[in-house]
Amino acid sequence: MERLIRYGSVNEIPFYNCSWKSSEEWNEMGLKRPIIGWFLVVFGGTVEILYLPILYIIFKTKLIKYACYKLIVFLALTDMSATVCSSIISGVLYIQGAVFCTYPTFEYIAGGFAINTWCMACAINIALFANRVCIRLAGKSLSLCLFNHCSRIWRLCMISTLVNNKVIRTFHINKSPFPSLLLICN
Repeated sequence: MERLIRYGSVNEIPFYNCSWKSSEEWNEMGLKRPIIGWFLVVFGGTVEILYLPILYIIFKTKLIKYACYKLIVFLALTDMSATVCSSIISGVLYIQGAVFCTYPTFEYIAGGFAINTWCMACAINIALFANRVCIRLAGKSLSLCLFNHCSRIWRLCMISTLVNNKVIRTFHINKSPFPSLLLICN
């Protein structure tokens, strides 16, 4: 995402230049896949709708006072955000037969958001695992120390968000500690 700010537009970023064809030519290159697209849109919409009663039950039954349910709520919100990108937006683009250069800025930002939400979900899952392991193996004293207060849980969620944003920026700025990964990320 920092490249978008640094270069001013997606077309100015090296390896993302779409100026060698007109927008009509890019639209002709796309392959419309309405069956896959509608399946993704309906599936994503169904998943989004199914999350709502789960969140409602967690809040109505006052389970939100427990640390693991706070993490589950944050994970659910993160998953709902990821589903919008990975299912609903992708479905609409499949229906249209869009290629990257059809909507370069939108697809660049949506792709960055999708990978960020995926990384956040991974970090939250690790935190949820740590919470459950602390209770089972280390006893309640360590769990209470790490996960007892509401502010600690939300700080943990914010740390996972910030760390994931830093990971994304690291791989998108050619300063990767793993040079072979630059081939994948660039």
